[in-house]
Amino acid sequence: MRISAIETKNKRTSPFVYFLIFAYFCFTFIIEFLLCDYLTKLGNEIVENVQLNWNTVVLNMFGYISYLGTLFPLLILIVVIYNYSNIYKSFIILLIFFIAHLLTNILKLVYKQKRPFFEELNIKPLVFCYLGYGNPSGHMLMTTSIYLTIWHILYANSSFKEKKYRKYLSLSITITMLVIIFLSTLFSGFNCLNQLIFGLLIGIGIYLSFFYVLNVDLNNGHQFENNLLTNNITCIIVNAVLITTEFLLFYVLPISNHDQWNTNIDKIDICKNIPVQNRFADESFLGFPIFLGNIFAFLGVKFEYYFTFQRNSQDWNKYNFEKIEKLDDSMLSKISDDIQIQWNHTPNLVNVVRLILILIMTTIILLPAVLISWENSIYIIFFFKFLTPVALVSFSMFYLYKLILKKLRLINQELFNALDDFESSKNLIENS
Repeated sequence: MRISAIETKNKRTSPFVYFLIFAYFCFTFIIEFLLCDYLTKLGNEIVENVQLNWNTVVLNMFGYISYLGTLFPLLILIVVIYNYSNIYKSFIILLIFFIAHLLTNILKLVYKQKRPFFEELNIKPLVFCYLGYGNPSGHMLMTTSIYLTIWHILYANSSFKEKKYRKYLSLSITITMLVIIFLSTLFSGFNCLNQLIFGLLIGIGIYLSFFYVLNVDLNNGHQFENNLLTNNITCIIVNAVLITTEFLLFYVLPISNHDQWNTNIDKIDICKNIPVQNRFADESFLGFPIFLGNIFAFLGVKFEYYFTFQRNSQDWNKYNFEKIEKLDDSMLSKISDDIQIQWNHTPNLVNVVRLILILIMTTIILLPAVLISWENSIYIIFFFKFLTPVALVSFSMFYLYKLILKKLRLINQELFNALDDFESSKNLIENS
């Protein structure tokens, strides 16, 4: 399987598009404000009826399906995309994942809205216990932005552009998956109806902002190089502003005790063992270190660029993108255009073996995050359940994984073979 690329030109965003996206977000927040109480009441009535009358096996199935919209399944899905696509697609989907999570955390701190089972005793969380504030739904916000981005990655594939039915078929499947996760999360009692709709609309807004306002072109290697390899100051400033914003919100809008909520939570078997001091921090403050993963992904790109390719941008581009202009100052000017050398363009069997190995390495890195209990100190949870695993996976995807896979000959070796041949020939000429 190959997700191929076609080099395209940068586009300018018209002022009218900026106005439209601004109007869209204004509309989203206004709708949430006006319909919050009505949608909450309507949704809770539906969930109470479902949980009272439906079969337990079916209800538990909803709980497991809703898990697809959480942190680690989405991260695993991103790793699968990484195995087949170019480096820009991998980085953008990871960045959207981090931004969606950070935005979820910030909005939860602002709204501080209860989940349905905090007060409605007839509603119980199914299979899993998700505490923290409920608005917007992190399930829907992250799932919507990630799934639409995956669809966009598929749509950027040349075969999808040539055959329209593939575009609409894949979009239909994407929408169906979002509807299933939406309903499963609702019926599982994790979020109110208004929280799910709010998360869905914000997730769509993130997708639109990246691909129709910022005009991210997933096939444009030069755009990625300009944005990621040269805009160091911009990266630092943006991260500093976003991280500072969440810290300020955390201190300006401190987490309350919520005694009545805790009394009800103590009556739920799968929730009662989580310490009170951690219950409303899991998706507000403690989710913040996940965003720092984008910095480590950025460092991974830098390490490969500086240490593997010695700042030779043409060779680095050729290795990470299928189509790139060949310039005279590149060692690759000696390589024929018909040689495919993008790092993950390999035979299908190698693709499968590489994917299995990447998933194993990722699972090992993420294992502490799964094993560490919420009953531990908040600092242990902060560093070892969130920050360390996500940071290691992010850095590894863009540097360490490739080094390991190269040693195991599970990546396309054409580039390195060609560079070795080129260096040998040059040394032979100089010596003679």
